[in-house]
Formats: sequence, structure tokens, C-alpha cells
Amino acid sequence: MNILIGIQARSHSIRFPGKIFKEIGGKSLLQWVVDEANEAKKEFPNSMVQVLLPFSDQITKEYCYSHNIQTCAPEVPEDDLIQRYNSAIEIFNMDAAIRLTADCWKLPSSVIETGIGCLNDGYDYVSTTVIRTYPEGFDLQGASRRGWEWLDKHQPKKREHPFIEFDRNRWIRDLFIEEGFKQSQICDTNSIIFEKTSIDTLEEYERAKKEYELD
Repeated sequence: MNILIGIQARSHSIRFPGKIFKEIGGKSLLQWVVDEANEAKKEFPNSMVQVLLPFSDQITKEYCYSHNIQTCAPEVPEDDLIQRYNSAIEIFNMDAAIRLTADCWKLPSSVIETGIGCLNDGYDYVSTTVIRTYPEGFDLQGASRRGWEWLDKHQPKKREHPFIEFDRNRWIRDLFIEEGFKQSQICDTNSIIFEKTSIDTLEEYERAKKEYELD
């Protein structure tokens, strides 16, 4: 199965502009995510890693080009992440796509590998977010091509947050299953859900950088 590992990124975050370029341990937040995605890709030769960015985001395009990071920037509305992923799936003719975010810098490759494995096993949706047993910042969602197409039809609002209604609303998930789809959940048996590792503010970045330097 051909699976896209798509990392959504943009340079102008509202709460913390330019955060994906901030460095921890000598690497940008975006580079951390790209490296873990590429590590996961080694186990699945039919997968590919692409940073999915807004069509007009020249800053991120130039950064990725200078760091030899593959990018895809579909010409779709910036706040429509569902359409951005569906377009990338079509462009690269993928069978499924994993969704990662550029600020989840501590997400390990092992979790990404688990998500890809579930899609390879025939699941139409897999995530760490329906039942949260991982820290905030270990967010991963993935769906088959037809699962993404189903989402496109059933989430007409909040398009900037793919699967947000799906994750929150059991009725939507039940409908998904009733229509013949399969879903799976990635769980951590050593749950530490009280932690938050994603970075949304300057304060969270400074705390993460300090913690990394102390390890």
C-alpha cells in the first residue's frame, strides 16, 4: 500500500509565528518531525514523506528547499486542511495518508510506524486522538483514501482541524463503521496523558528547550 506521511506546516502560526523554525537541540521543530517520519518510512518502502504547506507560504517553501525537505503545496484554501490532504493524496496517487503536525516535535517514529501498519492492515482510520493515552503532542491521525474522501463529505465545517468532529462525536464514528469502514486506536499502556509536548506559545518552546538541555 502506498502511504503518504503528510506533515502539515505553515510559517505564520497565529499564537506563535515562525514556531516551526525554532530550534531545540540544534534542530528546528519541523526538522524533528521530518526526521522521525523519515525514520518510520524505512520500515515501509512504499511510503513517502511530504511537508504539506499553504500554496502561498514562500517562507516555508524556501526553508524546506534549503534543508532538502520534500514539499507539496496544493492550490487550495489555506484553512482547508482536509482538502489539502485529499489533494496531496490525488497528486501522488496514494492509497492512504498519515497526518502529522510540524509542532509535535517529540512524536516518535515508533508511533508513526504503528499508524502506517494499521493502514496497511486495512483500517480506514487510525489515531492516537479518539482515546487519548499519549501526551498532547503525540498526535497522529491517518485514513485510507476513501476514508479521507468520506471525511471530506461529512465535515463541512472546521476544515482546518481534520477529524476533530470525528474524534469527538461517537455518532459520527458509528456512522463510519455502519458504512463499512474500519477504525483502529493506538494506545499507550504506560499512559502519561497529563503531559503536553506540542508547542503553541513562546513559553512552551522555552520550557521544552530547557527540558531537552537537561536530559
